[in-house]
This record gives sequence, structure tokens and C-alpha cells, in this order.
Amino acid sequence: MNLSPAGIPRRLLASLLLTFLLFSSSFAAPALAQGSDGEEQNFQPIYPSKPSTAPKDEKDEKDIVLPDIVAEDGDFHLAVIDSQQKKIDNQKVLDGVREIMGQTNAKLVVGVDGPKNTWKGGAAQFIRGMTLFGPTSYLLLHDDWPDTSDKVGLIQDGWIVIGLVLPTDDGAGGEIAIDRAWNVRGDRKAALEHSVEALRPAMDQQNYTQAVIEAVRATTEELNAPKDYFSKITPKTSEGKKILAVSVLGGLLALTAFIYSTSRIRAARRTAEQRRQKRGLQLQERLRSQSQKLASARLPELQLPADSLAATRGAQFLAAVPSVIEEARQAADGVVEAAGVSAAQLERLEQASTAQDTLLDAFTALDGLLGHDKPDHRRFSSTISAHKELLESCALFMDDAKASALPAAPQLRAHLVTDTNALLEARQWLNSPKFRTVEPAAMLQNLWQLRISLNATLQSLAEQAKAQDIKLPQEITKYLNGPATGTAQRLDDIATLEHAAQWVQRWSTGRQKDRA
Repeated sequence: MNLSPAGIPRRLLASLLLTFLLFSSSFAAPALAQGSDGEEQNFQPIYPSKPSTAPKDEKDEKDIVLPDIVAEDGDFHLAVIDSQQKKIDNQKVLDGVREIMGQTNAKLVVGVDGPKNTWKGGAAQFIRGMTLFGPTSYLLLHDDWPDTSDKVGLIQDGWIVIGLVLPTDDGAGGEIAIDRAWNVRGDRKAALEHSVEALRPAMDQQNYTQAVIEAVRATTEELNAPKDYFSKITPKTSEGKKILAVSVLGGLLALTAFIYSTSRIRAARRTAEQRRQKRGLQLQERLRSQSQKLASARLPELQLPADSLAATRGAQFLAAVPSVIEEARQAADGVVEAAGVSAAQLERLEQASTAQDTLLDAFTALDGLLGHDKPDHRRFSSTISAHKELLESCALFMDDAKASALPAAPQLRAHLVTDTNALLEARQWLNSPKFRTVEPAAMLQNLWQLRISLNATLQSLAEQAKAQDIKLPQEITKYLNGPATGTAQRLDDIATLEHAAQWVQRWSTGRQKDRA
């Protein structure tokens, strides 16, 4: 039975109606013997009835007994009252009607009752009870029957119900009744007559299993329903329908999850696009501003030796300025606010901005070290301290037995001695301006050469340590890698100048390849 919220009022109404029918059957039997759509009578006797001599049992008249479904195959359902089950071979019925059901569009319920049924009105009342109440009503009863029964009847579209009341043991009585949905076409009277003719030979031999099969065959030859395309693609068994329902539910859940995930992806994509747009417009403005600063950049006005590091590096920086400004202009002009900023455009803008910052930092470092009459105490002190801290990290690394066995270790130990002495002299020079005998440009040249030599030793050491799976101290690793992109990490002035020189070399090489 259907116990859904929508089904409870329907069952309550059905039981009330059934009670009313039973109570008033002595008055309404002729009317109820008619079909659900007001056609000719929907039952026919199989054998002549004999007057009953059995005493009347009041209790039996009040009992309402409806058969359970005992077998089903596709759109065919067999319901047999318990007292008659031994007379029907369920499996043979299913095997016998399978081919018949394959040739019809109708869906059938066949109910089998015994000769002692208590239904006043016989087989006609029996199938009405099967339709309104009991285990078969969930198949037969129209979902909207209280509102639509006057238009389309009680039975679900495409269904036929056959009620077969078996005769007594002495071969008397027996009835067959047929009811159908409003859209089932054919002559019901002919179906009844044809059924009686077809099943009589089997009943004469008390072969009630064959009688059921013949009743189905005769009925479906006279009555048929429109083709139900949907039912052809749905499972025929209850188990199959449950599996289909679970599969559909699983599919809906999967679809919901897919829609949810795709909406999340679209939202994330929109957020990324908005961030790129905002960052791209910021960089566009920044590139134009930084280009103006680069265009006015100059080297310190000093007479530097042509082969000095400050002179050669400065010339490299100046030579890179025009191409960096041009790249920044093209990157900025490629951004159209209305069209959005693609990932490739944003990457180009970031690279152009990094190029500008690298050159501007180099010009700032040179100007800070050599652009004044007197050396900038803070900048020179920072450079000396950075070199000293780097030596201290190297000394700690040499305490490791594996590190001290590397081929570059002797060179690094030599730096620890020579560089430390040079840094002490530089500190004395910086702190004693009255006793200076070395110009700032010359002191910068000395410190710069020390750093270049130390850098070369550290690069060799890093390669050897990597080959032997020896981990370098974090301070040395950070120094060799330079400042990470997008961070606020700052280098001392000499490290900034060397980083810029290496970048200019890579930039020039890349530009030459592009032109080629």
C-alpha cells in the first residue's frame, strides 16, 4: 500500500466508500454491476448457480478479504485469495501470459477468489474492492480519483482488472468480471463472452491455472490500451523500479554536485579575473610612472676609472634603460580595461615592472654610495655588515665535517681570513674620516671585488654540496637566490648592484634571441 502523505487521505476515502458499498449493496448491487464508466454490465457467470443450503454466517458477511499479490512479471500482476492458492500454479501462470503480455500495451491485474466469497455483487464487487482497497489498489486506483472519477473513472490509465471467482467443488457458480481504465479501447461485453468461452474447457477439467491464462488471452484480444512509451523504458519488476529510483536519485545528486562545483569554479574564475583586472590596472599606472623615473636616471658625476666595476656596471645599466622603457610601454598599452586582463598579459606586466624596479634599485644604490662628496656612512656600513654576516654563516658551515671536506672548502677558509681583515680596514676607514687615504670609489671597488670573489666561491660550494646532498645554511641559500619575487626582502647595495648586473645580462641575451 502507498503510505505517502498524499496517499493516506485516498485510502481513508476508499475505506469509507467501501464500507458504504458493503452496507448498501443490497440496494445498489444492480448499479454496481455496471462498469466504472457506466457501460454494460462488467461481469458474467461461468456456470449456473445453485441455491445455497449452508446456514448463514453473520461473521462471514462482515469479513472483508482481498487477495495479496502472489506473482508478477512486468505489467502483469496475479493476486490470489489464500484459500484458493493451492488451485493455482503461479509460475505456470507467469510463463503462460508472458507472450500474451508482450503483444498488448495494457497492464493487467488478475484477482482470483473462492466460491464462498462474502462479496454481495459477486465478481463485479470483488474487482471494485481490489481497485479501491487492499494490496492491489496502489496499482489500480487513480491518484486523483476523488476529483476525476466522474470523468476518467477509478482505474489508472492503461490498466485492466480481471476478477475470477472459481466455482464450487461440484462445478456450480463461478463468475468473471472485467473493469478497465477510461483509455482502454474495445468491447467489454465481447471480452466477457470470449473469456467465458475460452476458460470453460479448462475449468471443466478443474485446471484453474489454464483458466486464468485463457481469461487473460481472451481479454487482451478484445481490449487494449494506447502504447505507453515511458513504460517501455522502465523496469518491469518492483526490484528494478527500486533500482531505477535509486539510480535517478543518484543521478540527481551527482547533477546537483556538478552544478554546485561548476558554480564554485565559475565564481573562482570570476574572482581571479577581477583580481587580475585590478592588479593589471595598478601595474599599468605604475609602469608609466616608473618609466618616467628611469628616463631621468643618471650615474654619479665622478671621474671613475674606465675599468672600474662602478663604471662598467653603470654603463650596462644605462644601455638597458631604453629597451626596458619600451617593453613597459608595450605591456601597458596592451591592457584595455573593458576587455579585461588575461593571465599572459598580467605576467608580462609583472615582468616589466620587475625589470624597472631592478634598474631603479641599481641606480639608487650607485647614487647612494658615490653620489655625494662624502661617503654615505649608513650605506657603506650596511654593505660591510652584510659581508661580515655572510662570512659568519660560512664559518659555521665549515664546522660541519662533510662541508669542510668539499673541494671549495679551502678557498672559503681563505676568504674567512682575507675578507675579515679587509672588512676591519674598511670599518676603520669609515669610522675615521680624518685619517682616510682612500677615496670612496676606490673603497667601493675593493669591497665589490671581495664580494664577487666570495660569490664565485659560494656558487662552487653550493653546486658541490648539492651533488653530495649536503644542505647549505638558510642565510647562504637566500643570498645566492636573491630576493624572492613579490617580497619586501632587501639586499645590501653591492648585492643589489650584482643582482642587477646579472639580470641585465639575462635581459640582453633574451632580447638578442627575440630579434634573431
